[in-house]
Amino acid sequence: MTSKSRGEAALTIAEREAFEALISFTVKMRDLGWPSLPGLLGGMQPIDGFPSDPGVWEDWHQVIMSLAQGVARPGERRLSSEAAYKAVFLFLGRQFQKRGIESLTEVVARLEATPPDSLAREVTEDWNDILRQTHPMNDIPNLHDATLISVHVDWAQKGACIRVRHGWPPTFSDLTLSGLQRISLTALDEWGPSLHILSVRTEPNDKSCRIIIEMQSGDTIDATAKSIEFFNAPEVMDP
Repeated sequence: MTSKSRGEAALTIAEREAFEALISFTVKMRDLGWPSLPGLLGGMQPIDGFPSDPGVWEDWHQVIMSLAQGVARPGERRLSSEAAYKAVFLFLGRQFQKRGIESLTEVVARLEATPPDSLAREVTEDWNDILRQTHPMNDIPNLHDATLISVHVDWAQKGACIRVRHGWPPTFSDLTLSGLQRISLTALDEWGPSLHILSVRTEPNDKSCRIIIEMQSGDTIDATAKSIEFFNAPEVMDP
């Protein structure tokens, strides 16, 4: 899925709720009469950033809206609507390609299985693997020579927002850190004053994500959070 405006991308759900979205969406599609899993995957296939069947995105949006009303827990990892959709699409694709399943009814039965049922173990393994593959840090573009605009920390919500201006024509984007665990920065200008980024390095693992931004001034921003996502920011005045 391609980047959207900050207004739409800001709709997020907790990672634990993404699995609920998977179940709700699959049940909804079955009840709407989709005949098979391969047929649904064809309708879900992204084309220019959107599902080939526009109705699929509307159905997905309804599911997400029903789960996005809760109050966020401080420090919990969250997924954008697009990231959760991508995970659901890849998970369902795996059920067809790896597990040989063609019936949506059979997929729902697998999703509703509980331990110690072996189906529950397979579903958990597939879902966790898909979440690792669709890590949001994989969507961060090359930010060499981008301009650092601001670093904002929300202590109460355990989050941070790093705003940058990049590309041509210039675009404002936010690196949004959820479940912030640690952040540090220097402002010593050892290489001379500069607002420009030299490099961005990311180090994801199973439980957290680390991002290291090296500035052309020789300074660094080093942060660890449960998730890091890249969003287009709203229109702002050039400072």
